[in-house]
Amino acid sequence: MARRRSIYKTEEGRATMARWYERFVDRLGRDRITFEEVDTRFGRTNVMIAGSSDLPPLWCFHGAMASAPAALAQIPALMDHFQVFFPDTVGQPGRSDEARLDWQGDEHGYWIVDILDGFGLESVSALGCSLGGYVLLRAAQVAPERIGRAALWVPGGVIKPSYSNMFGLIGAGIMYSLRPTTARLERMLAPMFTDIDDEYVAFMGDSLAHVHPDRRFPATLPDGALDAWRAPVMLITHELDTVFPAGDVERRAATLIPNIERSMRVPGARHMPPFDQTHLATITDPLVDFLEG
Repeated sequence: MARRRSIYKTEEGRATMARWYERFVDRLGRDRITFEEVDTRFGRTNVMIAGSSDLPPLWCFHGAMASAPAALAQIPALMDHFQVFFPDTVGQPGRSDEARLDWQGDEHGYWIVDILDGFGLESVSALGCSLGGYVLLRAAQVAPERIGRAALWVPGGVIKPSYSNMFGLIGAGIMYSLRPTTARLERMLAPMFTDIDDEYVAFMGDSLAHVHPDRRFPATLPDGALDAWRAPVMLITHELDTVFPAGDVERRAATLIPNIERSMRVPGARHMPPFDQTHLATITDPLVDFLEG
């Protein structure tokens, strides 16, 4: 585990990202949100709990340069069907500890185990998106009995990302942080975004401007790493994803993940889920159906 400096470039940047956190909580509905903290071997973790306790629980894990409320604001329909438990991943711009864990080992898996222990949970249904998919797969590797029915949405960890695209995005992000303009930001995000939500684009711009990028890429899980994980899985890929190309992810997942009950490729989607509610519903409706069992 490495922790040598703040993930924020300045204290002003930290305050800016804290304001974004509050804006996304407001967007979700503050009266529907509570928070709990749990101690892990990797530091304090903040868990956002959204929706009614009368609904079945669902644990979610978000992607890079994001936070729990920012990610859930992209797919708020989940709150209509589940009580959503959403940790802020350590080392990302949320409210958890700023420790950045080892992307080449299993630390993220044990981080999830510690959270579940803190809540007194034996097993959970879960959803992991992008980098959150990698985190979830690591948990399934180190403690397969703890991860039940699960959905992996454009997940990391299945294949190596397209390094040319990733380094291009990192370079563009550095250039944007040096001279931020709206036009430059939109050009940089265009290959990643299926469509545009102005507020989320502005949030991503501030993330790039104020948060030190983590230039390390998550490892690809080796063959056999998930052989003991027998829970039913849904795999969601995006047709136009250049980070984790759909065909490559589907082929590797078929050998890496033992029990894929459903595989879905979303037409017309780039790496980020669509904000358009009609397009998004084509994903969330079957996703909810699967997670409800």
